[in-house]
Amino acid sequence: MSNEKWYQSPRWTAEIADCSMPMTFDQYSNCGFSCVYCFAAYQRGLGDEERRAKYQAHEAYWVNVEKVKRTFTKPESSQFGTYVAARKTMQWGGMSDPVCTLET
Repeated sequence: MSNEKWYQSPRWTAEIADCSMPMTFDQYSNCGFSCVYCFAAYQRGLGDEERRAKYQAHEAYWVNVEKVKRTFTKPESSQFGTYVAARKTMQWGGMSDPVCTLET
């Protein structure tokens, strides 16, 4: 699978100062559930018209799997090196559901 525009994850959360798991991972840039209560839906729906349209159409980018693998097999290769080497807990699903309907 190739993609010209990869989703940049893992990433540091916006709540890094007060979050017990500041490293978060989402496999997609969107979520297929569209839950009305989801803060991420509102956050992703903000911005310019093109961004909103892509989000509402469930257009999603996925992560570069090789880059994610390197983050854990060669921690020193990324900004997460110290965090991963210390075996800290990572949050999975900060902006999308870990078991997302985009795969069906």
